[in-house]
Amino acid sequence: MAYSKARRLSDSISATGEISSFVDASIVPADLHSTLDLTGKTITVATASASDNDTTVASTAFVQQELASLVDSAPGTLNTLNELAAALGDDASFSTTVTNSIATKLPLAGGTLTGGIVVGGDTSINRGNQTSGELLLGGTTDGGFVDFDGTNLQLNTQRDPNTGTFVNTGKSNARIEISGPSGGSHIAFRTASANNTSAAERMRIDSSGHIGIGRTPESDIYSLSTISLGNGSMIYASKSGNEPNLDFLDNAFLNSAGNFEYQRSGKSTKVEQYNGTWTFANAPSGTAGATASFTERMRITSAGNVGIGVAPETTYSAYTSIEFGQQGAIIANDAADDFGIKVNTYLDSAGNWKRKETGVASSLDFDGDQWKFFTAASGSADANISFAQKLRIDNDGIKFGSDTAAANALDDYEEGNFTPIFSCAGGSAPSSQTGTGQYTKIGDVVHLTGQINWSGSGSGGSNLRIAIPFNVISDARAGLAIGLNSGLSYTADYMLHLIPEINTNVVYIVDSPHTGTGHNHLNFSNVKSTGSTLFSFSGSFHTRD
Repeated sequence: MAYSKARRLSDSISATGEISSFVDASIVPADLHSTLDLTGKTITVATASASDNDTTVASTAFVQQELASLVDSAPGTLNTLNELAAALGDDASFSTTVTNSIATKLPLAGGTLTGGIVVGGDTSINRGNQTSGELLLGGTTDGGFVDFDGTNLQLNTQRDPNTGTFVNTGKSNARIEISGPSGGSHIAFRTASANNTSAAERMRIDSSGHIGIGRTPESDIYSLSTISLGNGSMIYASKSGNEPNLDFLDNAFLNSAGNFEYQRSGKSTKVEQYNGTWTFANAPSGTAGATASFTERMRITSAGNVGIGVAPETTYSAYTSIEFGQQGAIIANDAADDFGIKVNTYLDSAGNWKRKETGVASSLDFDGDQWKFFTAASGSADANISFAQKLRIDNDGIKFGSDTAAANALDDYEEGNFTPIFSCAGGSAPSSQTGTGQYTKIGDVVHLTGQINWSGSGSGGSNLRIAIPFNVISDARAGLAIGLNSGLSYTADYMLHLIPEINTNVVYIVDSPHTGTGHNHLNFSNVKSTGSTLFSFSGSFHTRD
């Protein structure tokens, strides 16, 4: 009788679930049902080795072993395929994407960048062949170097600071050196005047803030900020305080003890701005390192007043002054046409003229279109002055004392020469004439002298006359006299005269009787060649009423 598979299997399993025996030596596939429900059952199999690669049943231990080997202690956020895919951006073409991205990067061997570089955070750059740090900017034809050797940071053009080699020998070197050794730092600036030559130091800022241009800053310096220049010049300023000062020195500096000291042998000068006042001083020749004693030569106060060789007085606020020497001063009104040159005079803060010292005083004032000359009698120092006007020059001319009348003005002064000769209306003059004359004109009064020499005789004509430099205003205001006459003939027992023509520069030569009235005009026929042939004259006349 034939039994079903299920019947045969159930006959072999006891009530406790144990398989008692099998007829066959093994269970073949035909012995199993197509569906085997082992729920709640435990089946134990041997755990295969990691190297196994056959049809052996894999236990859960084997599966966990293989999963652990696959994960290989990966971080918890990257131990699943989903996490790995997410980390790769879910990019199915990740390999191509990475390859293309790498192609855009600068190789270690170098290359050309087509855009700018932004460096974030702390960055260290080393050229590779230097132990401390060097950066070459440029290339094989032109270059600049940034170098740090542990103490000094340098910025160089063309010249490698470590080897001294020039990238371009046809160009010059310039560099800035920032030095930070133990004990104090400095910054140095260097330039070169020739190609392929290491730059020389031109300026330095030391650890105290002092600056040296063309030289090393002085070290023994009072509590000041300084700029040292060339072979001994210096500019310094106070670092603190309510009254700041600024000084310009040549061949001197203020040492740590507060004394001026010669930087080299020779003379010294000092210009100081202190609390709104400028002072100018100098010192005689001295030796390097010795104390320099300055003497003030000029001062400009905060009010604009100037003293040359003397400290200016405190002047009235509406005026500005220049004082010089022991007593001299120039004082000007700030808002009016009032300017004066004073001797032993100053204007106090109340507007009073006072003497600087005991003695006399004087003043020359320029007041608009007037020049006024004043003097004052002797008085005591700092006493008020009462000036008396002695002379005035204005548009009318020169006036004396306190006179202001235009009619009394002296408005002209002139000296000169003229050439007097005989002339007539018609006739023949002597063959030659030589005339010399001089005049002085003061105001409207002319004083003159003249003489005529001649050779040969004249003939004919009428109204013998001489020309003078200026017009005569009237007969009554002229006084011309004949001096020596030798060769000019006239009527016997008559007198010879010079008569001016009114409002002209013509003087006629006439004769008249000793008594009676009337006169006769001479002519060229009266000019004879006998004797010494000399005619001289002089006199004075007015040129205006």
